[in-house]
Amino acid sequence: MKTILRILICAAIALMPLAASADDDIATLRSQAEAGDAEAQFLMGYNYAEGLEVAKDMKQAAEWYERAAAQGNLAAQFKLGVCYANGDGVIGDGPKAYDLITKAANAGYSDAQYELGKIFTSGSTLGGKGTRLNIEQDYTTAAKWYQKAAEQGHTDAQINLASLYSDGYGVEQSYATALYWYRKAAEQGSPSALNNLGSCYLNGRGVTQDEVEAARLFRLAAEGGESAGQYNLGYCYFYGKGVEKNEKLAYQWWTKAAKRGIKLADTLLRKANPTDAEGQLLIGNYFFEEGKPYGKILIASAEADYKAAVKWYKKAAEQGNAEAQYNLGNCYLIDSYPVKADRKAAIKWYRKAASQGYAPAIDALKSLGITD
Repeated sequence: MKTILRILICAAIALMPLAASADDDIATLRSQAEAGDAEAQFLMGYNYAEGLEVAKDMKQAAEWYERAAAQGNLAAQFKLGVCYANGDGVIGDGPKAYDLITKAANAGYSDAQYELGKIFTSGSTLGGKGTRLNIEQDYTTAAKWYQKAAEQGHTDAQINLASLYSDGYGVEQSYATALYWYRKAAEQGSPSALNNLGSCYLNGRGVTQDEVEAARLFRLAAEGGESAGQYNLGYCYFYGKGVEKNEKLAYQWWTKAAKRGIKLADTLLRKANPTDAEGQLLIGNYFFEEGKPYGKILIASAEADYKAAVKWYKKAAEQGNAEAQYNLGNCYLIDSYPVKADRKAAIKWYRKAASQGYAPAIDALKSLGITD
């Protein structure tokens, strides 16, 4: 078992934290940890921190991390440092947190190097009251730590380092170097890096402008769940950049981006005035479905959403879109929506949709006792 645990640790990239698998005997693992095996101690700490095979308990996690860290386990040193930074299971202690994270970073632990990069990028306050440590923003130091982690293949560090080169923060501005690191991260499948690489191709930064390649990369990022990629792919479809212009697909991708919190996509949806009924229907559905509790980040109130939904349903319905006509009928039938309940108006729109053979509208009319 001891050999198996060591294989698990060594197999992780840059000593990434691992938990014992579901098949591991937690009692055996605990026995090894209590006998002084540093790797087992780290795994016990990680299991307690994540609630794996044991009830989540940050105090126990910190205790096991401390025992492993004392033996030089780098992952444990880093995790213990994070505990002291956040006050998880221990009293927050900024200087101690910084020392532990720095110790692991200096020993080559990429997660710790990346964490230091983040700390210096933003400037941070570590630890709790009385033991706080204020770190001033320092892009040059941030770049140094990102570089160390990036060279070990740390994807997020590669992306952040690329961003510093793109903006010229802490390093000499270089689109070519930014492109290099975005590509390194993209080669590991990072949706965020794929999106950023796409932006390089779209704008010709560090590479010959290529809208087709940009759209391809945005699609990979979008399909990987990256909201910025979803917005950018929508942009490509709306303006015909690298793909055939298609407003309907643009609205679909913008809607996905808006649902994931991209406010710019939400703004475009609000201001857009598409001439095609399908696009208007999609926008109506977006506002109708993304009211409270689902759209808190993007939209001020559910009432405002429903008003917008009715507005866009009307636009599409008046152009003959059967689904929009049916949806508009629903809005008029229920008094809780921001249009006054109007049975006649509901029936009117149901009939328009039903005349096109739209089954839900036909069923709605039947439920109202109307069969003609």
